[in-house]
Amino acid sequence: MGHSLENFFLNQIFDNLQQSETRFRAIFENAAIGIGIMDLDRRLIDANPVLCRMFGMTKEELIGQTPEIVTHPDDFIQSSMDFQEFTTGSKDFYEVERRYIRKDGSPFWAHVTMSIVRDADENPNYIIGLVINIEDKVRAVEDLRQSEERFRTIFENSAIGMGLLSIDGQFIKVNEALCRISGYTTLELEQRFDYQNMFADDLDIGTNLFAQLLSDQRDSYIVEKRCIRKSGEVFWARLTVSAIRNQGDDLEHLVLMIEDIETQKRLLAELKESEARFRAMFDNTAIGMTLSTLDRRVLAMNEALTRITGYSLEDLHDKHPSDLTHPGDRELGREEFIELLEGKRTVFSLERRYLHKSGRIFWGRVTYSLVYDSNGRPSNLVGLMEDITEQKLAKEKIFAQETEYRLKLEEEVDERTRELQQINLQLEEEITQRKKAELALAEKATQDAILSERNRLAHDLHDAVTQTLFSASLIAEVLPDLWEKNPSEAEKRLEELRQLTRGALAEMRTLLLELRPNALVEIPLPDLLRQLCESLIGRARLPITFTTEGQGKLPPDVQIAFYRITQEALNNIIKHAKATKIFVSLRISKTIQLMICDDGCGFNPENIAADHLGLKIMCERAETINADCLINSKPGEGTQISLYWEYPEERVKG
Repeated sequence: MGHSLENFFLNQIFDNLQQSETRFRAIFENAAIGIGIMDLDRRLIDANPVLCRMFGMTKEELIGQTPEIVTHPDDFIQSSMDFQEFTTGSKDFYEVERRYIRKDGSPFWAHVTMSIVRDADENPNYIIGLVINIEDKVRAVEDLRQSEERFRTIFENSAIGMGLLSIDGQFIKVNEALCRISGYTTLELEQRFDYQNMFADDLDIGTNLFAQLLSDQRDSYIVEKRCIRKSGEVFWARLTVSAIRNQGDDLEHLVLMIEDIETQKRLLAELKESEARFRAMFDNTAIGMTLSTLDRRVLAMNEALTRITGYSLEDLHDKHPSDLTHPGDRELGREEFIELLEGKRTVFSLERRYLHKSGRIFWGRVTYSLVYDSNGRPSNLVGLMEDITEQKLAKEKIFAQETEYRLKLEEEVDERTRELQQINLQLEEEITQRKKAELALAEKATQDAILSERNRLAHDLHDAVTQTLFSASLIAEVLPDLWEKNPSEAEKRLEELRQLTRGALAEMRTLLLELRPNALVEIPLPDLLRQLCESLIGRARLPITFTTEGQGKLPPDVQIAFYRITQEALNNIIKHAKATKIFVSLRISKTIQLMICDDGCGFNPENIAADHLGLKIMCERAETINADCLINSKPGEGTQISLYWEYPEERVKG
């Protein structure tokens, strides 16, 4: 009976142990955290599935591993010290956060709890470790730290003044920019309320918005008002006020941002004033003006353009500007316009025919230029238009009259030539037989001289004085009518008439000089060149600026060479350069220096055609007097001709 009772109790104990083991194993295998069991030598003897997944290893791979294998190298020393203190018996468990290494080499943070399991005699038996992956927590903490650091950096280093305020408006914290803007120190501001820095007349600005912020109707608002610096200076500022609420959505603090917009306000006022000036000029100028898109859709036009074309802005809403151009002139300026849009030129002008709304044809001079945005990119087109119909008609009349006069002049030259031929025939009849050969040579020389002198005289009269006086007479004829229609244009024509008559006088003096060769060496070189320039101003209608420095007597051949080279250079510029300005400079000292410049089309000196003898003749004239002649030119950059001559004694010294 006693033996049976003993077996019963033993079986009961065994069953309880089995049930306990089953419960422990179920907890071990199904726990949501990693669980590992180590012996006292720190070798793993068992691991649950979560711990295996955490390290990326199978259970077989983990069994037998020691902390040296799976602990992050940077945390291993501290881990060893903690474990040594733990196993000496000073404490039965400890908690720590450290990094571990997975099988693939990637690190992760974990919260570890180590506990010692003792036997009935309180001797250490084995160690249980509970491991929780806290990677997300550590990352969140680090993100929070970085975020806080970023916001602190923004607050401290922002160029905009920032301050943290209590609900009643007292400064709690301010940044350096706010101190700089207000003129107060950090300590001074943190003892002030924001309204103390506001201009008295602007205190009520934004009060309704602030009330809405306090009543949770808005989270922020922006206003512009005047503030006062510590120095007493009043300035305009843009204030942004934002609410900071707690998790219960109760208002805790205010954030104030202040931007000094005094310069912006001033620039805006200046911009408005400038715009008003431009609008006045746009509306009241006598020249037609348009503002259009890059595809030439008209955005605005002034009254002058409506008067010139007959169209209003509404009329042009569905029209392209090319519809107003005469069909025969629509291709004019196409290439230049494309170059303008491509940035190859900044402005261009052309003259062509246009169709008035009434159907009549008129001549217009248009100028296009680009308007650029703040980034330097073309944004709009500005067009200017002048009605030049009367000018065109006047030019056509002048051209027709010049043609008629040229024909008459040629007839007179032919008649004079026939008279000379008749005289020569009479002379031939009087020549005796014995002097036929001598007289034949004399006759040929006489004919050549007469023909040369006739051609030169006809050429000079036609190109110089005659044409100039003829143009002056035409202008004088149309001047009274023009004065009644357009006084400003008449004044321009009157000034042109003055220039023409002055030029004609200079041309006549030049021709007289040509008839008296000695005058080319008797008159000082500066006076000769000044008279030459004045004569060409009237003929070519180009501004020629002449400057001279110094005085001195030049050898006759040198003076004539300088005069002829200047004459040839100016004639070449007028004929070929398409220049708008000419500069002639003469300096007489130990070295005679002559410089002739223009802003014309220029050329490549290496590509001069063989039949262009002007430059060659100038260089040959310079060589005859031992002078240096330099010619610098590039296509599109004008031309500069420089001539240097030294007195013989100076050349020896050099």
